[in-house]
Amino acid sequence: HVFLFPLSSIYQFNILIKMIMQLKLLSKNYTFLIGGVAALSDKGVVFTGVPGTGKTTTTLNFLNYFSNAKYISDDAFILGNGKLHSFPSPIRIRKFNSNLRFFKKFIDPRQRYKERLQSVFRGTYDIYFLEKSNTQYIKKISTDEGINKICSINNRVFPYFSERILASFSYIDSGVSFMNMQKKQIDILKENLNNSNFYILCSCNAANYDTLLESQYKT
Repeated sequence: HVFLFPLSSIYQFNILIKMIMQLKLLSKNYTFLIGGVAALSDKGVVFTGVPGTGKTTTTLNFLNYFSNAKYISDDAFILGNGKLHSFPSPIRIRKFNSNLRFFKKFIDPRQRYKERLQSVFRGTYDIYFLEKSNTQYIKKISTDEGINKICSINNRVFPYFSERILASFSYIDSGVSFMNMQKKQIDILKENLNNSNFYILCSCNAANYDTLLESQYKT
């Protein structure tokens, strides 16, 4: 099924729900992360970046190229306790109508991928930070740099630790604070991604990421 909605009608509500969920997840050693994920054999391939860098496009193109890859997410997922979990949501594709108002097309992944859906993954990860650039390249970076970039992207896309949210939760749990939540998120990332490979993936166009990725996973 395909539906069209104005972004403004659902975005703020979606952010609020994810903020509340993030605080509850952190208390149970899980965290929300931004990115598309495909499972290729025993490897979890993650594409993350700020909005507009092509996470959805790259994830779907990767699945089209590797017919044995499984769909886990194209937008956000949950990580913790040694596992990566999908966060059920429609595939969202950006559209512009004739009046230049921003819309998204929503597609049910159950219809598109059917037998290629996977809800839980346990294994090692290749994590790609998508960045727009006039030059095209893949560069491996350190684990510490990778984890810092994940935190930066996460906090920019979803302001989980806003003053209003933390103030509300502090009435319920006095241990909720900005510093505690940030430290908790970093600890979860280090525990679950310590053996991961981190890369910066640069191109001027999201469609060109595929060319770089093909050489990484050709057998």
